[in-house]
Amino acid sequence: MTHKALFKTTLALQGERLHFAAHSHHMWPDRVIEAHGEAALLAARLLDRKWDKLFGELLPRLSERVARRLGWPDPSGLVFGANTHEFLVRLCSTLPRDRPWRILTSDAEFYAALRQFSSWQENGVALIEQVPAEPLATFSERMVEAIGRGGHDLVMFSKVFFNSGWIVDDVDALVAAVPDPQTLVLIDAYHGFNALPMDYSRVAKRAFVTAGGYKYAMAGEGACFLACPPGICPRPVQTGWLASFGSLASFDVEGKLAYGADGSRFAGATLDPTGLMRLDAALGLLDKEGLDPKALHAWVGALQNRVIEALPESGPMSRASLFPGPEVPDRGHFLCFKEAKAGQLKQGLDSLGVQTDVRRDRLRLGFSLYHDQADVDRLLELLAQARASIS
Repeated sequence: MTHKALFKTTLALQGERLHFAAHSHHMWPDRVIEAHGEAALLAARLLDRKWDKLFGELLPRLSERVARRLGWPDPSGLVFGANTHEFLVRLCSTLPRDRPWRILTSDAEFYAALRQFSSWQENGVALIEQVPAEPLATFSERMVEAIGRGGHDLVMFSKVFFNSGWIVDDVDALVAAVPDPQTLVLIDAYHGFNALPMDYSRVAKRAFVTAGGYKYAMAGEGACFLACPPGICPRPVQTGWLASFGSLASFDVEGKLAYGADGSRFAGATLDPTGLMRLDAALGLLDKEGLDPKALHAWVGALQNRVIEALPESGPMSRASLFPGPEVPDRGHFLCFKEAKAGQLKQGLDSLGVQTDVRRDRLRLGFSLYHDQADVDRLLELLAQARASIS
């Protein structure tokens, strides 16, 4: 069985190269490439009236599709934007302005968040406490302990760590551990969305969840979302005109800015709808093919296990350097190797026609629908050659 027919255009353009960086930049299915062109034609045909179609048809349908795959009970709580960073900044604009914010997070959050937190701390805007992600097996226990100490304005953590693939299984327990109802909770679900079966229904009245289309949702850039619990932070300080799109005729009410009562309260300003049309097309395609997150996770997991079972016991890119190790039964949709020569290994694989990526001392191999067992067998051959080149 193979799903390569969904990716004919991109695969043909790659030739013999193997793309094992699906966790970073996912290939677009043919349907998504078509949708990209349809966005241009829509703008040419409807001009300003394209916004009526966007807000009247596309976003309600897309919200339903995203909510279903996120396990979010109310699709109206979804708001869309260009990237997750804008949602982080907009959310934090609701925090107190008379003192530095206290932010609790891990040291394995996405780069945009860690950079923003570092900047806020450097400029006296925030005080950042980072719980080390490692050792992975005790992260949740240590995070719950830190959360329980209280006094935080924001608690943020990832569902899947980008630099290991470790899955934080006890999200509900982490959210429940937050003692102060005024503390904001933000879950970065990017490395889990459309990859792992998810159900955020039990935390949907308490936590915000953000993710997007660039990785496993197969839709490229410019298509991110924030799932918003009802009633929390009704008036973000950082705001754009789309936050009151439904009440533009009355931009303010009795001298106060109007805000949407649903997720739209966190909307920004004018956005390019192209990415959202691609995301809608990608999720619609997967629905049509019967490929829900459970099926996607099973497909990728089987390919990953095939690689893990064939790895040598020691040496570069082996069972010894796999992180987390082969004893871990489940992980995100990439294999991560802790390697002192990660950059050298990446260059070696690239010269052999295998695209991977490196984050410091971590080399990551990402898997998806456009891989099959033949691709994995070829990958294993090339991994052996790359090992030999640096031994």
